[in-house]
Amino acid sequence: MSELPQQIWSDEDWERIQRGYASRDMDEKWDVFTEGEVVFLHRSWTGNGVFAATFAPVDGGGWRIASAVVEREPSAMETQTMSTTASCSSW
Repeated sequence: MSELPQQIWSDEDWERIQRGYASRDMDEKWDVFTEGEVVFLHRSWTGNGVFAATFAPVDGGGWRIASAVVEREPSAMETQTMSTTASCSSW
């Protein structure tokens, strides 16, 4: 299993992450949204899910990635289905 990043995001960062991001034009490749404590990154053109990261609060304040998955099947990148097949090693 791959290691997760050790970065800690501040509470203010987490609030901003939770607002998500919708790509504004064709040059921006990602849409970001959250459901609870899970952050999803989808390709803006296809809507295909590629990354999902579950965040957890850190003692003393802030948030870190507790678990993450990445879609690694090339054929799935061409469909509207996201299967979470492997751990994500870097963000």
